[in-house]
Amino acid sequence: MSRPPLLQIIPLAALTGVGMLATDLYLPALPHLAHDLGSDVPAVQATISSFMIALALSQLLWGALADKLGMRNTLLAGVALLAVTGAACALATDVDALIVYRTVQGIGAGAATVVVPVLLRRRFADADAMRAISWVSIAESVIPAIAPVIGTGILLASGWRSNFWLVAILALALLPFILKLVPGKQVLHGADETVSYAVLLRNRAYLRDAAVYGLTFGALVTFVASAPHLIEQWSSRGPGTFALMQVCGVSSFIVAASRSAATGAPITMVSGCAR
Repeated sequence: MSRPPLLQIIPLAALTGVGMLATDLYLPALPHLAHDLGSDVPAVQATISSFMIALALSQLLWGALADKLGMRNTLLAGVALLAVTGAACALATDVDALIVYRTVQGIGAGAATVVVPVLLRRRFADADAMRAISWVSIAESVIPAIAPVIGTGILLASGWRSNFWLVAILALALLPFILKLVPGKQVLHGADETVSYAVLLRNRAYLRDAAVYGLTFGALVTFVASAPHLIEQWSSRGPGTFALMQVCGVSSFIVAASRSAATGAPITMVSGCAR
């Protein structure tokens, strides 16, 4: 891909990446977070599930807003929420407040999930659009591997709150790129496009695929929420053990996915394990 398109794609891919960082960065800190906030493991795990639930449901809201306010304003609102809630999470004094802030943060992350794929398809021709979306997929594969390592380093250097400050700073840094790269009045759906959830929900193929993906992703979230505590207790070592195992697991998935692409064999990821 030529240099100019790549310089446009990276900031757009980063929009979805920051939403993933909001969770992956502080995963190694979950046991320490529970201790610092005087809480227990289930309550701390709820900071992950509340984020994911809000992220999923908010996409219904962001899709409608993108049709009314335009894709630029929708992205600005979502990224601004990520920045504000990142600071709020860093300043949280109890786990209940953190759960609330993480819920709102999940809502903010949903904006890029809705808008960025559509924006890439419209900005580039067919072949380049597929390559652009692949960059987003690369980010979604690499971030779960490197973010826990970075988060572990931040945890050991300055504590778990710094992970949320980093998310807030990165979100703010993306605002100028949104203003530059996203058309001001472009909406998500054209006037001639019909959007009907009633029709979609009557489509058996869609419901089947959505159920499979939802169950798979639910298993992955369950693994991610539980692994930091279980691995640290099992190994009797610090958060670096989880970070190392996360890197190995995601790296294996990336290698298997690349081989699958070469041979045409299907590959899925269940509970963090490639098969």
